[in-house]
Parts: sequence; structure tokens; C-alpha cells
Amino acid sequence: MDFLQPLSDRLLGSADPARTIDPFNWTYSTHAPLNLTEATEKLREEESIEVSGCQKIRTHIVQVASQQPVEDRFTCEAIKVESQEWPYWGVFDGHSGWATAEILRNVLGPYLARELSGLDASDVHNHVHVRAAVEKVFCTLDDKILSDGLKAIDGSLSHAEAMCRMAPSSSGSCATTVFLDPVTKTLHVACVGDSRAVLGRKSDETGKAWTAEPLSEDQTGFNKDEIERIEQEHPGETPVSDGRVLNCAVTRSFGDNRWKWPLKDLETWRDYYFGRNTLSNYHTPPYLTAKPVVTSTQIKAGDFLILASDGFWSHVSSEDAVHCASMWLRRESGAKTDQKTPALPAEEASKRTSGYPYDFIMDRADFIVNDENAATHLARNAFGGRNEDLFCSLLSTKAPDSKEARDDLTVIVVLF
Repeated sequence: MDFLQPLSDRLLGSADPARTIDPFNWTYSTHAPLNLTEATEKLREEESIEVSGCQKIRTHIVQVASQQPVEDRFTCEAIKVESQEWPYWGVFDGHSGWATAEILRNVLGPYLARELSGLDASDVHNHVHVRAAVEKVFCTLDDKILSDGLKAIDGSLSHAEAMCRMAPSSSGSCATTVFLDPVTKTLHVACVGDSRAVLGRKSDETGKAWTAEPLSEDQTGFNKDEIERIEQEHPGETPVSDGRVLNCAVTRSFGDNRWKWPLKDLETWRDYYFGRNTLSNYHTPPYLTAKPVVTSTQIKAGDFLILASDGFWSHVSSEDAVHCASMWLRRESGAKTDQKTPALPAEEASKRTSGYPYDFIMDRADFIVNDENAATHLARNAFGGRNEDLFCSLLSTKAPDSKEARDDLTVIVVLF
């Protein structure tokens, strides 16, 4: 390297004329906007097609990062329940860091397999017993994450080791996991937070009409049931305001010590371990829980599952996501894809704005089929679809500005 070369040229890469800065006549400073081909390449960087378990279930996956490093994690595997393989999928939407989501990706599946394998043979296919087992696993794992963080600040470790050990408790993560009982063909969905699972099912034999069956419900400060639950748990307090629980967007999560630890421990964390300031009106923790809401649904041949983090659902409704996926399925089957869609009801159309990120929900009229991977297809349409300018804009934006344009996005499509 020529060290007499100006530092700015070395940092920015003078070999690329499009990205070299003319100090007296510059339009953009650090990177050029992506064109459609480049944006598509970026969209497809982290896409894959997997086969889940002995059932040979096709699973399409894509992840598009906004944060650096990405805070979302996911899994597509099979957990062994007794001697059987149960297909298992999970999306773990991290926040305030990636450490909690990383723990969940690696250990939640084995925890579930162990607990389900411990059930009596007559109970392992019983919805009630399965749900109880899943609830136990989620709560047990979160208790371990939080207690490990508390042990890290008891003074027995070096400061450096304590900081590392504390990471999974001081960050947080939503989690939505799905596993399939291959005997009863029952799909069990456990939700903590606002990652969402939706089942697409044909409503007629032509394959043109599909229904969206919700398998989970977003657990946020806008969910009336969640607001009522929290207010009952904290009588005399008003922890939910403007859709947030003491300024947290979700009402259930893993980790997130700031909403769960005793106040005295949070003060120790703040004063000696670079922790965040304590929250006002913090009287009766915990305010968040990792206890999941578990649903059980019997699947049929031809159904499909969409499992995604809120980076996807911020831009696409459940009904539109199923419609969008059905367009991809029709093209894959060789049927002619009808790009025209019926007009939205006036009430629904009024919710759609012409604003840009976090102020818009994609309209069906902009959906397009351009990808071989079903998950990538959904992500493209969440980011603009036929609106190429919006699509390129969202993919061109880099961290930290990208957080205001798009969240980390993970989409999993399972074809039954």
C-alpha cells in the first residue's frame, strides 16, 4: 500500500471511481446507491432451502440484516423426542444486542427435546401436556439466563468476565418456535414477543383463494389482553403507556434484565458494570415474562407456514403475506400468476399510507414474483415489490441509519 496516498482515498477505496470523493464536487459521501441488480444480490446473500427431519419438509429461509451485527437468529432442524424426529423451526428477534437470541438458537431446541421426551408415552401427543411442557421450558430457560446474569455481578468474577457472562441477560429477545408432531400432524407454536406465525390454507380447490390462519398473536403494549394481564399483575400501577411497558415495545421476552431484576441489582449493574439507567415507576418487577402462549393446530397437505420476525410483519399484514406466498406457489406449479388483485376494502385501504419505512404497509398491487426462494420472494415484496425505487432505497441504507428504514428481517416459509 502506498502510505503517501491520502488517508481518505485509502479508507474509501479510490479504486472504485463511483465511490471516490471529489472534495469540491461530491454528491454522496461514503457509498453509492444500489441499482436493482445489486439490491437483489444483497437481498439474496443469506437465503437457503433446507429439508427438515425425516419428513423431508421443504423450508425456504432468508435473512436480511439491518443492525451490524445482525440481532436476529433462526433455526431449522429436527429435535429428537424419544426415538422420533420432530421438525423444529424458530425465529429469535434480538434487541439491545444479539447475545440472548444466540443462546436461544443454540439451547432452546435441546431443552424442548429433553422435556418432551420426559413425558409419558400417553402424554407426548396430548396437546395439554405438550403445552405445559413448553411453558415450563421457556420459563426455566429465562430464569437461568437472568440468574446467570445476577451471579456475574456478585463480585466473584473479574470485571471482564462478568461483562461477558452478563450479556444474555442484559440484551433481550423475542422467540417464536414451531415444532411438528409427526404422529398427530399437529403444529405446536409457542410465542414470546412479536415474531409471528401464520398458516396459509386453501379455501377452494382452484388454489386461487387462501385463508390466513393466525398461529400466534403479537404480544405488545397494543394487545388488549396483554394490557389487562399486566395491569392485573401490577395493581395500582400504570406500567403500559402509548403501547409500551415502561418504554418496552413487547410485553413478553427472554432476557431484558432491565424489566425483570430487583431494583437493587439493577443499581449495581448501572453503577459498576456500565448498565443502563434504572426505569422510573419501577416498583414490582418483573414487568415482562418469557411464559409463552402456545397454540396447537392440525395441518393438512398443501398448507404452508410463514414464520418471521417483526422486521417483516412491520410491512406486510398476515392476509397479504399469505396472498403473496400463494402467488409464488401458483407460479411454481406452472399456473399463470394473476398479478391483478381485488381492491382493498375502504377501511383497510385507509390504513395504508404513502410514507416510507415504518410508515407504510405494502399494497397487494405492488406484489411481484421474481425469486426462486419463497422466503426471499416475501422479503422482496415487504421491501417494495414492484416499487423498485423503494426496494433499492431500503437495501441501500446502511447501519445505523438502516434501523430507521428497516429492522433486521428473518422469514421462514415451510411447505407441508
